[in-house]
Amino acid sequence: RWSANHKLNIAGQMARFRQRHPKATGMAKMLFDAMTAADILAGLPEVDAQRLGAAGHSLGAKEVLYLAAFDERIRVAVSSEGGIGTRFSNWHDPWYLGSQIQQADFVREHHELLALVAPRAFLLLGGDSADGQRSWPFIQAVLPVYRLYGGAARVGLFNHRKGHSLPPEAEARLYAWFEAYG
Repeated sequence: RWSANHKLNIAGQMARFRQRHPKATGMAKMLFDAMTAADILAGLPEVDAQRLGAAGHSLGAKEVLYLAAFDERIRVAVSSEGGIGTRFSNWHDPWYLGSQIQQADFVREHHELLALVAPRAFLLLGGDSADGQRSWPFIQAVLPVYRLYGGAARVGLFNHRKGHSLPPEAEARLYAWFEAYG
């Protein structure tokens, strides 16, 4: 696992972050950083601030889900193999949401977050590892929210069934999604 890499001290970095911000999650820090990056991009003269998009794989896919939900400047998003369900991958790790999500009284799930993306375009790429067929209920749960805005629901799932990877056919879908909605 990358988190066990001897060159990275993720546990130490999270401990220092928690000392400064005891109530914040690692995901909150990543969201803040991503929104700051969007601020910087939007301020560049060669960037059309009305056409910002985000794509990410694995950890980056998790970041994209949160960024698209909380930053309305993100017009189009593609999340690849992040595990949209809180039980689909390692959302409980301290650099994401922490062990609180494993408590019996934790009742939140990511279809609620995905609903915040509407009516903007969001594509979920799965390989039947972190995301895939089991992700359909999350897409289906937000369709009524997209319908409230009228027009076609700009949310989808493409399952390439090739594990925790981004094979060429999934990469092609990513680019096509950005071309269509970016």
